[in-house]
Amino acid sequence: MLSFKLKSPLATFLLFQTGKFVCTSIKTEAKGKKAITKLLALLKTKGLVSDDCGFECGVKNLVTSVNIGGALVSLEQFTNEFEAIYEPEKFPAAIHKLQDSQATFLVFFTGKLICSGVANQEELKETVQKFYEQLKEKNTIEKTLSPDSG
Repeated sequence: MLSFKLKSPLATFLLFQTGKFVCTSIKTEAKGKKAITKLLALLKTKGLVSDDCGFECGVKNLVTSVNIGGALVSLEQFTNEFEAIYEPEKFPAAIHKLQDSQATFLVFFTGKLICSGVANQEELKETVQKFYEQLKEKNTIEKTLSPDSG
């Protein structure tokens, strides 16, 4: 495996001997296609791929981070309510795989969430919103006062 970075558009590629590659750090599918086209052009000029080489492009996994402002999450309560994995001596977040989705959430005490495993933006928005509502319903979010709310 070889790692390669493009500066514009900002992208990182993992290139495998099989000819497959993974493009990461991209914010939109259009920028991903632009980065892949640029990488292929570079590889062609170096004689590493033939001129008739093309590619299939598709989003396989979106990752997003969410900050529930001014909130803390009781990870012990979260783990009990959601059947999540929480091993604080190994990792600072609880891990929860949604039952009706491919999505997986990392839930941090600070109210930050990371969601991965969803392939399109609309599904991602719906999944995050649905999960947030579940957190509220099961009272796992503890609101805290912000420093400027005296």
